[in-house]
Amino acid sequence: MVMPYHEKVEEPELKLPAMLGRAHSYMTSVIGYYFGKSSRSCWRSNYPYDGKGYWDGDALVWGQGGGLSAFVAMREATKESEVENMYHAMDDMMFKGIQYFCQLDRGVLAYSCYPATGNERFYDDNVWIGLDMVDWYVETKEMRFLTQAKVVWRYLIDHGWDETCGGGVHWKELNEHTKSKHACSTGQRP
Repeated sequence: MVMPYHEKVEEPELKLPAMLGRAHSYMTSVIGYYFGKSSRSCWRSNYPYDGKGYWDGDALVWGQGGGLSAFVAMREATKESEVENMYHAMDDMMFKGIQYFCQLDRGVLAYSCYPATGNERFYDDNVWIGLDMVDWYVETKEMRFLTQAKVVWRYLIDHGWDETCGGGVHWKELNEHTKSKHACSTGQRP
C-alpha cells in the first residue's frame, strides 16, 4: 500500500534517554494510527481501517488491554520527563476507551470481548486489565483506577476461581465446569 505524501513537520528535539525516546516515538505513532479512530474512542484492530470487522473495526478487549498496558507502562516510564504531561493528558480518553468494554452482564460487572452485553468474557483479559488498573492507580492515586481493579478482582474471585487443578482462575466464563486451568489467567505475574 502506498501512503500519502506529507510534508515533514519540524518537531522540537526531545532530550529523552535513547530507549525511552524510541519507546515514546513508537507509542505516539501507535496511538496516532490506532487509537480514537471510531465513535467509541478506543483502539482499532488494524490500520488502515478497511471498513470491515466487528464494532466498526474496534479491537476486541484483548487488543484494548494490550493498548492500555502499553499506555500505562509509558505513563510510568515518562514520569519526570519532558513528555510526562502528554501521557497524563491522555488519562481520561484511555480510561473512557477501556470502559466501553466494562459491561454488566447476567448481573456481573466485568470486561467483555465487545463493548456490549451478551458477549463472551475471558478471565485472562480481565486479569491483565485489572493489573494495569492497579499500576495506573499506584502511578496516579486516582480512585477510579483502584475501583476498576476491585471490580476485576471481585469478578475473578467470585466467578473465575475454583479449586479445580489445585486452585486458580479459569480462562473464560463457561456454562459448565472444566477440568483445566490456563497459565494466562492463573500464572503468577513476573
